[in-house]
Order: sequence, then C-alpha cells, then structure tokens
Amino acid sequence: MVAPQPNQRGPSQEALAAREALKTAVDKELDKKRKLGHYYVWVTDHGSELIGPDAPTEANDEEQAR
Repeated sequence: MVAPQPNQRGPSQEALAAREALKTAVDKELDKKRKLGHYYVWVTDHGSELIGPDAPTEANDEEQAR
C-alpha cells in the first residue's frame, strides 16, 4: 500500500472496511481450497505461481499436450 502524502488524507473508513472485508473473504477461500487439496493461482508483479498439492507442473502440461 502506498503511504499518503502529508497534504493528502488517507483512505476513508468505508475504503478501509471494504479492504478488510475483501481480505477476509480471500483468506477464507484460500483456506477452504487448502483444506480441500485444491490449488490456486498467486499473481505478483513477477508472474503467476500455481500453489497447492494438485497444482499442474510443466511436465504435466507437456504430457497433456500429447
């Protein structure tokens, strides 16, 4: 999160509440996927990563392409 400039106000209380609600929902869904053994895709500035025990690998992708 970018810090507000000294002459700017920070996020509103509504924005902070919405952010917290979204974070809680995502955390809950990721925990559910982990418990079910499903993988999820984590996206960063450097690309995406498949996380979880059943996440496809490059070897699996090549086999499926055949």
